[in-house]
Amino acid sequence: MNDLASIKLMILENNNIELLLEEMGMENISFEQGGSLVTCRLPERFNSTNNRAVQIRMNEYLNCYIRNRSDFKGDIYSLVSYIVFDAREEDITKTLSRAKSFICEVYGIDAKGVKKLSQRTDYAKRLKALANKANKNTFIPNTPIPESRLDMYLDLYPDVWVSEGISRTALDFFDVRIDMETGRIVIPIRNSKGQLVGTKGRGHYLNYDSQMKYFYLDKVDASKELYGFWESKKHIKKKKQVYIFEGEKSVMKCFDNRVFNVVAVGSSSISDRQVKLINSLEEDIQVIIAFDKGKTPEEIKKVAEVFKDNEVYAIIDTLDLLPDKDSPIDCGISVFKELVKNCCFAIN
Repeated sequence: MNDLASIKLMILENNNIELLLEEMGMENISFEQGGSLVTCRLPERFNSTNNRAVQIRMNEYLNCYIRNRSDFKGDIYSLVSYIVFDAREEDITKTLSRAKSFICEVYGIDAKGVKKLSQRTDYAKRLKALANKANKNTFIPNTPIPESRLDMYLDLYPDVWVSEGISRTALDFFDVRIDMETGRIVIPIRNSKGQLVGTKGRGHYLNYDSQMKYFYLDKVDASKELYGFWESKKHIKKKKQVYIFEGEKSVMKCFDNRVFNVVAVGSSSISDRQVKLINSLEEDIQVIIAFDKGKTPEEIKKVAEVFKDNEVYAIIDTLDLLPDKDSPIDCGISVFKELVKNCCFAIN
């Protein structure tokens, strides 16, 4: 067995991959499928709100996968290279030795993964443990920011969204703007009280290779909010039903078509906090997951596991009415209604 394999075996046998992920800055570390799968959120600098973006198989290879990152593939060493040393696919092999050294230092082992070295002293370890324990039991809301922050951006209509069919009325209602410095469309993020807590910048080019598709211009933990919740909560409460989309544009398109009991999670996962927001309105809210086409029924069921007490349905395009990656509302209200009528399936 070579050194790389020995270190992987050590990680598995000691069942302490969480230590490595924490040192890498990963968040929301979770063990699933009986411990055979570890999921987590990318470090804050990646501006990801997906709590399951990183997935690690707890097998002898420690295969790793990052959702929506075409420039990554590999194992735990590749993941360290990608996250810690900012290496991309073509450079990952060049940083293998550095990734190996990083792992050895974290675990206090030699290059073969066996001999114990002097452990690094973490004087803040006890304080970190207490803080983590407190954080698990205490909800810390996003801090509101001044409304005047939006004055930094131009009150203009993004032509590319208007051409998609989003009305100027909807763009005004959700206060969408343009950031001239970055060329991004600015989406204000509000909490359940309507307070501004962040701004999300969306690139509007067809090719996102040269830039991140989404970037938070004002940092916010979007997993603590539901986009459109402030505007739609009275409609959700009245109907006792909510459609949950991935993207903010879907909420705007639904409002344009007088479908108001809608929210967006801004990712492809749903957090416990977002579930609590929905259930804070009324008991027995019926949930309809309306994620973009391309998710398998198994993936949707996994996402829906956060709902313990709700009746949950999902729109799954079995009639092939949508192009791949389209939202159920992207092809218009007629297609949306047909999907709701004929492609809405109970999943719990």
